[in-house]
Amino acid sequence: MADRGLQKRLWIPLLTGLAFTAVVLWWTTGSEQRALQDSVEESSPNGGETSNSRERRENIVPALRLSAGKRLTIAEQNLPEDGFLALALDLSDEARGTGPKRVLVVSTTAGRIETEATALPGVESGMRLEIGRDFLARGLYMIEIETEDGFPQHFRRFVLAIE
Repeated sequence: MADRGLQKRLWIPLLTGLAFTAVVLWWTTGSEQRALQDSVEESSPNGGETSNSRERRENIVPALRLSAGKRLTIAEQNLPEDGFLALALDLSDEARGTGPKRVLVVSTTAGRIETEATALPGVESGMRLEIGRDFLARGLYMIEIETEDGFPQHFRRFVLAIE
């Protein structure tokens, strides 16, 4: 009988976790978030930037590096005042493959945006991701990037915290 009581107590946290996950997924896929995403994308044009200057910028390795499954914490006052926040995502050459990769950035407070990351030059150098400064505020951000390696799930997740 004691085992049966233990089994019942183990189901409660499991069901609570599933319910929480369902609410978070429902919240992040709502129409308000899609509208916010559209407004963020419309408000951050490339400002007449030439492809040459963008290419030079993409070859610069960002100082901030994220590892999959780890959390990077940045103080809000250390964010750039405008423009974008550049991050280097640690990915093996096998995972990054060739060409730009689709990235989903989900915020606990500001919705979500889709963008692209580009390969950094060099072996095992990872990917460069730029997030518009106007999207960033205090809170947690989950960054999900598509990969090309042989893992069962073809993506990696990174966590960014702004305090």
